[in-house]
Parts: sequence; C-alpha cells; structure tokens
Amino acid sequence: MLNPAAFNGDLYMVSYDGPGGPFRYNSAEWAYVGGTLDPPISQDYSFAVYDGRLHLSTWPEAHVYRMEDSGAWRGVGRPAGELETMGMMVYNGKLYVGTLPSSRVYRYDGENRWTAVGEPLDAAGGKYRRAWSMALYQGKLFCGTLPSGKVWSLQAGGCVTYDHALAPGWRHLAAVRQGRSLLLYVDGAQVAAGTLPDDSPFDVSSDTPLQIGRGPGDYFNGYMRNLQAHTRALSEAEIKQCYDKDKRFTE
Repeated sequence: MLNPAAFNGDLYMVSYDGPGGPFRYNSAEWAYVGGTLDPPISQDYSFAVYDGRLHLSTWPEAHVYRMEDSGAWRGVGRPAGELETMGMMVYNGKLYVGTLPSSRVYRYDGENRWTAVGEPLDAAGGKYRRAWSMALYQGKLFCGTLPSGKVWSLQAGGCVTYDHALAPGWRHLAAVRQGRSLLLYVDGAQVAAGTLPDDSPFDVSSDTPLQIGRGPGDYFNGYMRNLQAHTRALSEAEIKQCYDKDKRFTE
C-alpha cells in the first residue's frame, strides 16, 4: 500500500500490485473501491484533488481516473505513449502528472487532453526513466526524477506560496498584485513574494465568475469573515491597518 491521501473525511491508499485500484478507510474498516476502473489496471500510484474531485494515476497504460460523486471512477485520458502516470500535483490552476518511461511532465487541459510540458527530465540510461514525485515550493512546481536523482522546477504564470502551516485560530491573509509582483501577507506581515519573468504575459482579467471558497484543488474547509476585494494594490502599511482592526480575532 502506497501514497495515502485524505479526501472528504476518508483515507485512500493505492495498491502496488493486484487487484489494482485504491482502497478506502472510513475510520472503521478498509474497502476496495477500484472495481469500476475501466480498462482494468494492475497498479495505481498516487492521488491528487483537482476541481473538487479525487484523481488517480495508474499503470500499465498511464490512464488517469477521476472519482465521480457516485464513487465510480471515470477515465480522463492518458499521456500518449506512456506506461505509467506517477506523481500528480495541482499547480496554478492546472493538474500536472509525471510519467514513466519517458520522464516527461504533462498538463491536463480538459476533455481528456494531456499536453507535454518541455522535454524528458531524466537523461540517464536504463529501460525506465521516471518523473517520480511532485511538490509546490516558493511558487514553483518541483519534480523529482529517477534514476538520476535530479530535481527540476517549473514556473508557469504568476504564483506565490506560503510554505508553512498556519497557526491555529483566526488568521488575517492578504494577497496583493503590484505590477509584475505577487505579495502574500499573514497577520499583517509580508511572508512571501513572487515575480513574473519580464517575457511572460501577466493578464489576470477573466470572464469567469468569482467563486469564493473554491480553488483549482478542493473546496475551502473552514470559516471566513470580513472578506474584502480592492481595485488597487494596498500598501504594506494599509494591510497592517486592516490587520490591526481585526487583530482581536487572531489573539
């Protein structure tokens, strides 16, 4: 059993060999939940939550599956020519997956379309080369590879991350776009910043309705209060003033 993932109150684990398909633990017992995978698989590798749904990477045809509300698994395509989809991660609004044997990274563009991002990452010899695992750090997507053991990073668009756990209780968060920079504040103090390269477009206009509490991964699980949106970039002093007004809730 590999790569556990918590989703909507249950714990899921992948199985390396037969029967092929994941298991779910509901705090009382384990149950096999891979019976609706079609075509059948012999191994599954990792999970990711994208667009509010649990996704699963597999072997031996590199299919990616999405779990529907009914609990059934539905295929969402596969990277062409690959044998296994491996580590997955949601980054800047898109789902990415690493593969075997080419060690490429692919991006999911909807409607069963998977687009290769760049060249194969691992140039070492051997039958199988793997884009093995993924993580987000400092606004970038990182990917570990085998057999070379190298780690690669990707920046796609503008993104800023706070790579720490938030303290318990109410926290004051502020995100600012200032020119080509993105700034992140926690409890009135700047904690992270990201800058877009000069040759990259930075257009945040959108016709999509603003959805509060829903992101590219899962739905927000918690409480919000005093939500504000501004038509200009607030200064650090102004953000500190906003925090001071609500400071009593974080102490």
